[in-house]
Amino acid sequence: ELYNRTEHEIALDEWILHDTDAPEDSRFSITLSGTIPANSYYLIERTDDDTVNGITADLSVPFSDGGLNNDGEHLLLERVHAHGTTTIDAVPECHHSWCAGRGSGYATMERVSPRVSGKKVTNWRSAMHALKQNGTDEKGGAISGTPGMRNSVNHLVRVSGVQRGDDGTLK
Repeated sequence: ELYNRTEHEIALDEWILHDTDAPEDSRFSITLSGTIPANSYYLIERTDDDTVNGITADLSVPFSDGGLNNDGEHLLLERVHAHGTTTIDAVPECHHSWCAGRGSGYATMERVSPRVSGKKVTNWRSAMHALKQNGTDEKGGAISGTPGMRNSVNHLVRVSGVQRGDDGTLK
């Protein structure tokens, strides 16, 4: 999902999401469409809108033949325009694995603060299933994550021994 932390709607014309570290024959590049309203989320579901039940996807699209790789992906969000390409955000490379999240139990990788670069490994944690959940999977099971809403790990958390609020300020 993408989050618009501004007070203005963002048009996704010319925006793409793609991976850079998968073998060339399994890389994906997704052209985004629509808008993200101010202070809102944009949910991307792979394959169809049934991947997350009860929450309507803003975009449903296959990622590639294999979907997202369980060994991690280096993802880039970019805007491609007439004068070049601008990287909007990125998920860090974490040595052939996801920086957070768990394959067993399928806990999602969540961003701690939307105001801190996605490239920082310390800005990612595994979803805190007991604290907050949203939606069910295509088989009706609870999702260990928060699709379409504030991340569970974005509530007051300790990062490097310092407690910060969701806006990144010291508490």
